[in-house]
Amino acid sequence: MMKKTLTILLLCAALTMSSLGGCAPETGGTAGSNYSQTNTQQTESAVMHQAELEQVDSYSEAGGVRIALDGTNASADGSGCQISGSTVTITSAGTYTVSGRLEGQIIVDAKGEKVHLVLDGADITCQNSSPIYIRKAKKVTVTLAEGSVNTLTDGTDYDYDDAAEEEPNAALFSKADLILEGSGALIVNANFNNGIQSKDTLEIHSGTYTVNAVNHGITGRDSLAIGGGSFDIAAGGDGIRSNNADSGDVGWISILGGSYDINAGQDGIQAESTLHIGGGEYTITTGGGSENVSSDSAKAVKAGSDVLLENGSFVIDSCDDALHSDGSLSVTGGDLTISTGGDGIHADSELNISGGSLIITKSFEGIEGVRVNISGGYIDVTSSDDAINSAGGDDGDSHMFAVDENCDITISGGVVIADASGDGIDSNGNIHVSGGTLVVNGPTNSGNGSLDYNGECVVSGGLVAVSGSSGMAQGGSASSTQANMLLCFTTGIRGGTLVSLTDENGSVVYAFAPTKDFSSVFVSFPGMEVGKTYKLWIGGSCSGQPQNGIYTDGSLSDG
Repeated sequence: MMKKTLTILLLCAALTMSSLGGCAPETGGTAGSNYSQTNTQQTESAVMHQAELEQVDSYSEAGGVRIALDGTNASADGSGCQISGSTVTITSAGTYTVSGRLEGQIIVDAKGEKVHLVLDGADITCQNSSPIYIRKAKKVTVTLAEGSVNTLTDGTDYDYDDAAEEEPNAALFSKADLILEGSGALIVNANFNNGIQSKDTLEIHSGTYTVNAVNHGITGRDSLAIGGGSFDIAAGGDGIRSNNADSGDVGWISILGGSYDINAGQDGIQAESTLHIGGGEYTITTGGGSENVSSDSAKAVKAGSDVLLENGSFVIDSCDDALHSDGSLSVTGGDLTISTGGDGIHADSELNISGGSLIITKSFEGIEGVRVNISGGYIDVTSSDDAINSAGGDDGDSHMFAVDENCDITISGGVVIADASGDGIDSNGNIHVSGGTLVVNGPTNSGNGSLDYNGECVVSGGLVAVSGSSGMAQGGSASSTQANMLLCFTTGIRGGTLVSLTDENGSVVYAFAPTKDFSSVFVSFPGMEVGKTYKLWIGGSCSGQPQNGIYTDGSLSDG
C-alpha cells in the first residue's frame, strides 16, 4: 500500500477554480476557429460504388457443346468452335462445357457475342501463354460446375498475342467483361505474371478459388465486384486489385461477402479509386507481416480515393498501413484485429468511425487523418508513436505531416482506449470530446504528452481518463463546458496504481488504474461540478465494477 500523502505539484481536486479548464497553463496556440459542428457527426464524404451483381445467364448442358480434352488433343460434339491441334477456339455465342486434361489453350474469339464457359473437371496447362485467353467477346461467364475441381497452369515465359500491350499476361486473361460463378473450385498457378485478370469489369458471384501468382492475384481493371466465394491467394504483387486510373468511375472494388486468405508481397486489396467492403471474413498478410520493412506499398486494404468499410471480420498482419485511403475513410461496422509496421488506419483527408470493433495491437501511428471523427464503436490502439493523430498533408511512406489549421479530432461516442509510446491524442489543430469514453495510457517519456494540441481541447461530455508523463502535459481549454482537471505529481507513480475521486461521504465517483507508469492524470466525467469538493486517493482497491477500466461507483479500501 502506498503512503496516504503525496506531494502534488498542481492539484485542483477541490474544483473551486473560476474556470472549467485544467490547472496547468494553456499552451500550444489559439482557439480552433476552423472547427465545424459537422465534424462531430458521422459523415460519408464520398459516394461509394456498391456491387450490383448481374443476373447470371442460365444455361443447359443438354443444349450446349461439350468439349473433351485429352492430352494434346481435343474434340467437340457440336459447332461454334474450332480445334487445331491442342488449341480450342470458340467463335460463336453459346454454352461450352469443358472437361479433361489439355496441354494447350482455350481461346474465346467471338466478337460481340455472349459466351458461357462451363469448367467441369478441366485441367489446362499452357507453357507459353494463358491457358484460357478471352480475346474477343461481349461478355463471358465462366461457371465452375458443382463438385468439380479445375486447374489452370501457365509457364514462366509467354509469346504475346499483342506484343505492344504485352498481352495476354495472366493464366485466365480476358479482354471482355468477365463473370465467375458456380459451386466448384478453380486452382490457378500463374508462373509468369498474374493469376486472373479482366481488362474490363470482373464479377465473382461464388466458387472456391486458389490463386498462386508471381505477380498480382485477381484483377478487374475497370471494376471488381465480389458477391461471395472462398479465396486463398498467394501473390508476389497485390492480392486483389482494380487498377484503371482514368477516372473516378472506374478502378473501384466492391466486396459484399466471402472468405479471404490473402498473402501478398505488396497490397492485399487495392482499388485505384473507391473501395467498399460490406462483409466477409479476411485474413490478410502483406510484405511479410508487421515485423518486416518493404520498399513497395504493402498495405492490407488500400484505395486511391475513398474507403467505406461497413462490415466484415479482419485479421491483418501488414508491413505497411492496415487500412489506407488517399482520400476519406469511413468504418461503420466490422471486427478488426490489426498488427502493422505502419499506421493502423490512415486517411489523407477525413477519417470517420461510427461502429465496429478495432483492436490495433501494433502500429506506428494507430489512427491518422486530417480530421478524425469518432462517434461509435470500440477502439483499442497500441502505437509506437501517436495513438490518434490529426495532421495535414500526405505522409507517403515517411509518416511526416505538415501543420494544418483544419486538423481536428472529435470524439462524440464509442469507446477509445489508447496505449501510446508517443502522444496519446495528438491534433495539429483542435480536440473535441463530447461523449463516449476516452482512456489514454502513456506516454511515459516527457518528450510527448497524453494530450497534445495546437488549438483547443474542448470537453463538453463523456468519460475521460488520461494518464502519462507530465513534461508536456496539457489539460482542457477554458471553453470546456464539462468540468475537468489536470493533476501533475512531482514523483512518478507505478502503473496499476488506482487513482480515485470520492465525494464528501467517501463514495467513489470516479476511479481508474493507469496501465503504465505516470506522473500526470487528466479526468472529466458527467456530473463533475465546479465548487464541489472531492478527495483524491492514490492506491488501494475499489469494490465497484469497472467498465472499460473506469469505476463510477463502489467503495475504496486502503487508499
